[in-house]
Amino acid sequence: MLIVKAISYEDARPLSDCFGSPGDDAVEVAQRLRRAQEAGSIHLFEIGPDQIARCDDGLRALFGLPPGARFDHAAWLTRLHPDDRDRLAGDFARLMREGGSTEIEYRVRRPDGTVRRLLSRAQVVADPDRPGSVFGVTMDVTEQREAEAALAASNEAARLAAERVQLALDAGAIIGTWVWEVQTDHLTADERFARSFGLDPAQCRIGISLRQAIAPIHPDDQARVLNAVAEGLARGGPYRCEYRVRQNDGVYRWVEANGRVDHSPEGKPLRFPGVLLDIEGRRATEAERDRAVALLRTFTEAVPGVVYAKDRQGRMLLANEGTARLIGKPREDFLGRTDAEFLRDKRQGEVIMANDRRIMESGVAEQIEEEVSLPDGTMTIWLSTKAPLRDATGKVVGLVGTSIDITERKQVEAALARSRMDLEDLVEQRTRDLQEIQARLAHAQRMEALGQLAGGIAHDFNNVLQAIRSGAVLIQRRAKDFEVVRQLARMLVDAVERGTTITRRLLAFARRGELRAEPLDAAALLQSTRDILSHTLGAGIEIRADLSDDLPSVLADKGQLETVLVNLATNARDAMDGAGTLILSARSEIVMRGAEPGRPIALLPGSYVRLSVTDTGCGMDTATLARASEHSSRPRSRVRAPDWASPWRAASPSRVAAGCTSRAPRSAARLCRCGCPWPMRIPSREMSR
Repeated sequence: MLIVKAISYEDARPLSDCFGSPGDDAVEVAQRLRRAQEAGSIHLFEIGPDQIARCDDGLRALFGLPPGARFDHAAWLTRLHPDDRDRLAGDFARLMREGGSTEIEYRVRRPDGTVRRLLSRAQVVADPDRPGSVFGVTMDVTEQREAEAALAASNEAARLAAERVQLALDAGAIIGTWVWEVQTDHLTADERFARSFGLDPAQCRIGISLRQAIAPIHPDDQARVLNAVAEGLARGGPYRCEYRVRQNDGVYRWVEANGRVDHSPEGKPLRFPGVLLDIEGRRATEAERDRAVALLRTFTEAVPGVVYAKDRQGRMLLANEGTARLIGKPREDFLGRTDAEFLRDKRQGEVIMANDRRIMESGVAEQIEEEVSLPDGTMTIWLSTKAPLRDATGKVVGLVGTSIDITERKQVEAALARSRMDLEDLVEQRTRDLQEIQARLAHAQRMEALGQLAGGIAHDFNNVLQAIRSGAVLIQRRAKDFEVVRQLARMLVDAVERGTTITRRLLAFARRGELRAEPLDAAALLQSTRDILSHTLGAGIEIRADLSDDLPSVLADKGQLETVLVNLATNARDAMDGAGTLILSARSEIVMRGAEPGRPIALLPGSYVRLSVTDTGCGMDTATLARASEHSSRPRSRVRAPDWASPWRAASPSRVAAGCTSRAPRSAARLCRCGCPWPMRIPSREMSR
C-alpha cells in the first residue's frame, strides 16, 4: 500500500521524502513527483475536516469537473455510479469513524455519460497540523480492467475453439491442419492435409512453401485465396476462406480453411496456424438450396398481384415484390413479423390475422375479399385465395396465399348494377310507351287496310247488288216461266251469299267476328283472294296465282286467313312502290325428321300445304326481318312488316306457325299450320327485297 503525506500544489511544499534528499530544493522535488504522477496516471488527494478534497486537475477531470472547481463531498457522491454509491459512502464513513486505511475500486459517471473505473487507496493520518484529514491516491484502471476482460473472453473463446477443434478431429470433419511460419515461408502440415491437397505427406511434414501449398487450388480460386491470405497477414487475427482443391483422384472438391494470424509486438505476422474442413456436401446442399430459392423467387415474382407465405403464428416468411409494394415497405422490414406488427392500421392487421387463423385451424382453403389500406391511405378491396401450408407429415405449419386488387372490378360491378337498374326502369317505361304506340299503330293500320279494301269491297257489293237487281228484273219479266225463275232465284241466293261473306270478312277484320275453323279449298281461297286484290292494289300491280293440282283441304278460319293474305299483299304493294309482280302460290310438302337446312321455321314431321305470297319489292334488312317474326312487331323501316297479330290469333286454334325470310333477289315470309287430316303449313309471304 502506498501511503504518501501530501501537501498543496499551490505552495509546492514537499510531499514525501522519498522524492528527494535532505537539502534538495522543494520545487525540484515537487516537479519530480508531478512527473511520476503523470507517467503512472496517479492522482494524489487530501480530504480535510471540511470534507473538501484538495487535488490536481487530473483527478477533477476523472470525475468530470472543470479545472480548479470545488470538489467537496457532495460533488464526489453525485459523480459516483448509482450501483457503487452506497458501498463507497459506507466505506468512507467507516474510515472517518474508525480511522485506519482502505482500498476500494468503484465507477464514476461523468456528465458526458462516459463511465470510468477508478481505484483509490486512502488512510487517516494523525497529523497535529491536519487533524481528521484523509490522504490518498487514485488511479484510473479502466483500460486495465477492459484489457483483463478482453483477455478473459479471449481465453474462453480459445478454450471453446480448442474443444470444437478436438470434436471436429474426432468426428472427421477436419481434414487437415497446418502451421505456416510466415517470416521464413515454411509451412508444415499433417498427413490429412497432404491427402486433401494431393501432396506428398513426407514433404508436408518436412515443410513446403506457400506457393507449393496453393498449387493444387483451382485456378479460378487461387487469386481470391492469395488476396484473403494477404488481408489476414495485414490485419491479423481470424482467417477464413472457401475454395476448391484438386485431390489425388484429380477431382476438385470444396474445402474451408480456418486459421489465425499471430503478430509480433511490432505488428509483423509471425505464425499462421489453421485447419481444413470438408464442405463439399454442404456446398452441394447450398447450391441445391440456392437453385430452389431462385426458382421459388422467380415463380413468386412472375405471379401477378401479391404472393406470400406465413408461419403458424402469422409471421411473414416469404413475399414477392407485389407484397412489398402493397405494404409500402421493403421486405426486410416485414419478413419475420405479423400483419398486426408491420401494418399501420392495427385493426386491419387483426382482421387479416383472424382470417388466417381460421383457415389454418380448419385446414380448408378459402377465397375471401379483404379491405386493405394502401400506404397513401386509399382503401382497396383485394380478392385473396388462402390455403393451409402443410409439412411432409400433413401437419399445418403455416399459410400460403395470393391476392389481387379487385377494387376497379368492384367499382365497375357497382356501376353496372346501378346502370342495370336504370336500364330496367328505362326499358320498362319504353316498353309501356311502345305498347301504347303499337296499340295505336295497329288500330291505324287496320283502319288503313279497311280504307284500302273499301274500294274493292264496294265494287264487290255493287256486283252483288247488280246481280240481285238484274235477277229481280228478269224474274218480273219472266214470272210465268217457272224454270227460269228458279234458276234466277239460285243466282240471287249466290249473290246474297257473296254479300254475307263480304260482311263476315269485314267483321273479322274489325275483330268483331268469332274465329271459326272449317275445311277450305286452298286453290279456291287464293283465286278468291286474287279477285279481291285486283280491285285493291291498283293497276300497277300484276297479280298471279301459281297453284299445284290436287291440293288437299286445309282447316282454318276463312275470313281471318283471307285477312292475313290481304295484309301481306298490301305490305308487298308498299314494298314495290305500287309497281311490280305479286304471286300467290300453294304447294303440298312433306316434312321429314331432322332439321332441314334453309327451312325458316321448325315443323314436326308430316304433310303440309304451303301458302306463299311473293313480291318483287325492296326487301327487309336483318333487324327488320328479325322483328317481323314477332307476334305484334312493327319494324321501323320504310316497308312495314306484316300484321302478325291477325294470323297468329287466327292460327292459334288450329296450331298455325309463321316464318319470314328475306334474300336476294327473293325473300319470303311464311305462316305454318299443323292440323288434321292434313297438317298444313301456311306460308305468309315471300318478299323479294
